[in-house]
Amino acid sequence: MQKRVEKLKEQQSVVSQGAPWRLSLQGKALAANQLLAFESWPVHAAVTTPPLFCADQLWLKPGDKVALLGANGAGKSSLLRQCWRVIASQGLSPGFYYHAAARIGYYDQSLQQLDGELDLMDALYPFVAHCNEARTLVARRQALIAAGFAYPRHQQKVASLSGGERARLLFLALSKASFHLLLLDEPTNHLDLQGKRELAEALLGFEGACLLVSHDRDLIEHSCNRFWVLVDGKLEQWLDAPSAYQRLYRAAPVGEALPPGSSGQLANGAATSEPATSGPEPALPAPSGTEQQLARLCELEQLLADDLARKPKHQK
Repeated sequence: MQKRVEKLKEQQSVVSQGAPWRLSLQGKALAANQLLAFESWPVHAAVTTPPLFCADQLWLKPGDKVALLGANGAGKSSLLRQCWRVIASQGLSPGFYYHAAARIGYYDQSLQQLDGELDLMDALYPFVAHCNEARTLVARRQALIAAGFAYPRHQQKVASLSGGERARLLFLALSKASFHLLLLDEPTNHLDLQGKRELAEALLGFEGACLLVSHDRDLIEHSCNRFWVLVDGKLEQWLDAPSAYQRLYRAAPVGEALPPGSSGQLANGAATSEPATSGPEPALPAPSGTEQQLARLCELEQLLADDLARKPKHQK
């Protein structure tokens, strides 16, 4: 019996938990002067509504990583949705131009890019249909398993997935499709801290171009090299993040919440307000931008210290 035990131990298979899936993006730069260009193009929140702003004299070149900054509700996501409607329909829109040979992918923050009535295998196919290797049944099955979707789940409907699972499936589809340009609308909504770091690294190594809408300042500053600021009904271009954010802060009306990272708003996006005072007060010199940033930095450091003092499972 002991000999049989030893023999069985030699023959047994060891099944590990496997390596966790890491977010990655495959792509390449298209040999072209421009991928997108805007010339007096009105952007609407809906087809029947008046324009929110006008995109004019802006272009996106191969390899560019452009962050689109602006206040909530200014129309950043509307710009990406409107671009995608024209691209997906392969139509024309006066004032908006895109390279006909460019393969363009879109990450919709509402995750509607995935057809909820399809199963996981079929949902991947439209993204990889042009890739000879990635579109095969075996390649799609292996990709799903590597992304944490076990084989028995491959016939599961997309509509039954959680928000985080749908986001993972959409990132998987984008990573296998090898696009020249990605339009990313709030891609960190369903990502944890590690996922955000992986996305920043993936964008940094992505050879294609990217137009990014996000409130994650670390992601923006780590992965983007150009910045479009939406203020006063128009898009302005800035070449460095500090100048872009400074322009955005100056344009924010009194009482309006500023973008994350600025004074008057917490890191998680919750706006703070000062108690109202009654009666006239003597005028005091307004603090400079540097003083406001230092004060905000001290506040954020204290919030971070308080959060790290909690148990890991309660940390935000």
